[in-house]
Amino acid sequence: MILGNQENKVSFAVLYNDKSIPSSYQSGFSIGAVLPIYSKGQAINMINLQYTAHSIYTTMEADFTKSTFNEAGMNLATTLHTQIEGMVNTEGTKNKKGEKIKDGDLEIDLGMVNVNSKDGLKKISGTGVLKIALGKWMMNSSNWEFSEQGLLLKSGAIDAGVTVPFTNLCILPKEIKFGEYQLDNLTLANTLTLEIKKYNPTISFGYDKGFKVWNLSIVPNPAQAYCSEIKNLPGMGNTTFKVFSINTFSSGQFKVNILTTGQKVMINQVAQFEPEGMDLASGYVAFTGILDFQIPKFPVFESFALKYQKDNNGVIQAMPGNLNDVDFKINGVRYTFKVVKDAKGNMKNPLFSDGSLAWMGTVTDEVEGMYTFNIMKLLKTKDSTTIHETTADNTFLFSKNGKTGVHVVHASQKVIDNGSHWSNLTFEGRLFGMEGVNEAKSYTVMTVKGAVEVVPSSSSVAINNVETPFGNMSIVFDFNEKALIGSMHLDNVSLGGGEEGSAGGAALTGDIEMRLGSGSWYMFGAGEATLPDNGFVDKIKAAFFIGMVDQVYLNQKPIIKQTIQSFSYEGSYIPPMFNDNVVTGICVAGGLAIPFPPPVPTIDIPLDPFFSVSLTHGLHINAVVSVGFGDAVRLDFYANVGGFVEAHAGGSVIIGCVSATLRCDVDVNVYGGINFSSKDIYFHGETVMKLKGTVKAGGGCCDSDCDHITLCPLPCIEVNKTAIIKMTSFVDFDTNKSPKYTFSIVPDFNVEFQ
Repeated sequence: MILGNQENKVSFAVLYNDKSIPSSYQSGFSIGAVLPIYSKGQAINMINLQYTAHSIYTTMEADFTKSTFNEAGMNLATTLHTQIEGMVNTEGTKNKKGEKIKDGDLEIDLGMVNVNSKDGLKKISGTGVLKIALGKWMMNSSNWEFSEQGLLLKSGAIDAGVTVPFTNLCILPKEIKFGEYQLDNLTLANTLTLEIKKYNPTISFGYDKGFKVWNLSIVPNPAQAYCSEIKNLPGMGNTTFKVFSINTFSSGQFKVNILTTGQKVMINQVAQFEPEGMDLASGYVAFTGILDFQIPKFPVFESFALKYQKDNNGVIQAMPGNLNDVDFKINGVRYTFKVVKDAKGNMKNPLFSDGSLAWMGTVTDEVEGMYTFNIMKLLKTKDSTTIHETTADNTFLFSKNGKTGVHVVHASQKVIDNGSHWSNLTFEGRLFGMEGVNEAKSYTVMTVKGAVEVVPSSSSVAINNVETPFGNMSIVFDFNEKALIGSMHLDNVSLGGGEEGSAGGAALTGDIEMRLGSGSWYMFGAGEATLPDNGFVDKIKAAFFIGMVDQVYLNQKPIIKQTIQSFSYEGSYIPPMFNDNVVTGICVAGGLAIPFPPPVPTIDIPLDPFFSVSLTHGLHINAVVSVGFGDAVRLDFYANVGGFVEAHAGGSVIIGCVSATLRCDVDVNVYGGINFSSKDIYFHGETVMKLKGTVKAGGGCCDSDCDHITLCPLPCIEVNKTAIIKMTSFVDFDTNKSPKYTFSIVPDFNVEFQ
């Protein structure tokens, strides 16, 4: 039983071996009002001993189930309770009894505290690891002592997301004070070790009553722009990240701020990374930011995380886990690269390591999906970027039914011109399903230069927007015709002759079409070239034809013959080769119009509605040359030179008018040729002179040209007469006719009334 408690000394009457053995204990130790009763050295009334240590700690508690008492003294299994001001146990931590720990209480397990009659409450020097929970943090120390100075942690570390070594940290009943932090050895997420001490940062540690968490903050001192640096990370070469601040909270939140303004680094020598922040988690550190593989048309990853973790070999670069599937189009083809992970979440595709990016995927047509190549491998190194096939089991189809196409054995595409753009996809293999084609000798190489589309009739496929130096070309493969048909429009394409983009340069506008297949082929084009300003010739028109095509098909394309004929006088000439059953050969035509050279003036004096006078004139030159290889080899030519002068005068008094126009046209036409097979030669020359005069008279609201004045309510009643005189002379020579020479003059006079 309890015998007494006087002058801060404790006397116990304890039943021990059925004998009463009194003992006295010195100061430094006092007990509470309720004590356990011991029998034979063991507590028997199931009450924990509440006592005060060193007059400082008033809430010491000894677990009766583990504490003992004998003649030598007491061994108390002690928990030190604190009352940290403002501290709230927001985590809901429970003690060993399953009870919620009170606010402000750290519940520090001191182990066995010895109290005896000689030393009283003995000074305790830690022999085991002392662990103190601070929210989700843990404070650890294996070098500590408990004395009249308090609980002094001589050395230890705070695991606060970063590992912070410390010395001489003192835990008092209501506060944690003193302490020196050894920040020359700071570890991030047990992965990266930072140098801190040499940067002499400002460090603060304590309880934040506002946020109700413990907080550790490391910031630069006023003389320094940053508090640490991260260097020599695998895959980053000599890149250094400057750490501006480190803030960690016992709630589990952690923030490392790095200076990122304008900083761009190369990762694994193949990708550019622009860091924006840093995240820490259990076992790894992640740099977050923008990742750019610097591949044309390839997407940029806006929220990329580059992770580092530690294994038995040291710090290694972890596989980035947040790459997304990639789908992009280039030069008429569409690539798809998917992310693949194993059951543990480890990246299997792509493989992004030091020196390369390797990503397996597929390629198909940009629009319709007429083909799919599996498996294509995107491989980027520091020197090149390529995509190539890794299996021969690929097919390019010419038709949706899959009966015609190419068995592909190799396909590739690469970035060219110093990384500025992609080449076209090229593939090679053997043709199949092609009528008349020996598959054993059908090895072919093809280049995709545009998107393949199925024409609505389903009998052809089209490749549109094939880029050329002159414009975009469209190509159609017609299965019914078994022919490849292409077309291209040239819209003001520069031909030089002036500064780029200036109005003074020559430019070409026109159309080109081609056909290849079914035993025939041709290329045809027509247009006009606008020349730099020279005061003489401003435009030249031209057309050409080259090929071998039957007359039936040519009659279905009348534009070819009509265009060639337009370069002759009144459309009167067509090269003889266009009359063959199979048109085979080359034809080139050109023409230009020019004014009469000085001193012949051009006059235009419009003083409508009362008076108008004009004098206009011009010259034109046309030529057509053809070489035929059809029924016979022959050379034919045509030339036309002509000019005109037109004078006009008119007058009006509003209620009446009179005008006269006189025009003179002269044309010289020459054509001929030689048949190299029969040695026949022919020649035809003619001169045509035409005079045309027109006189008009009218009454009503008429202007000087005897046209109605728009705002006048009365009409203009016009009467006119036109007279035409035409004189034609020609000469013919033909070695295949008799007589070989002919000459004639044909006059023609006609008067028209309108």
